[in-house]
Amino acid sequence: MISNRSKGFIYEEKAISFLEKEGLHILCKNYMGSYGELDIICKKDKTLIFVEVKYRKNSDYGYGQEAIDTKKQRRLYYTAMEYIRKNRYYNWSIRFDAVIFLDEKIHWIKNILWGDEIGF
Repeated sequence: MISNRSKGFIYEEKAISFLEKEGLHILCKNYMGSYGELDIICKKDKTLIFVEVKYRKNSDYGYGQEAIDTKKQRRLYYTAMEYIRKNRYYNWSIRFDAVIFLDEKIHWIKNILWGDEIGF
């Protein structure tokens, strides 16, 4: 039996392959900051894209994007801001996406984070 952590790594690698095929350049995976972890950080042109990866065998217990609640969104945002400061990506556009694996299908959801939803 594969642990959830091992499944996470497997699906993060699948997400990386998918994103690279879509023309994104991977900068970092599993970035650990003071506020939490960013699964994948990539760029396209002058846009930094922070990607959350979720896996669900089926929708019996909800869809992957439902796990990205307001609390998680805030952690993603603060961790991304920390990454930007540490790596000096000033004056770059940013975007938060999710790659959801459901029933072995890939769903790429762009712009999952909006300031008014997390209290900004």
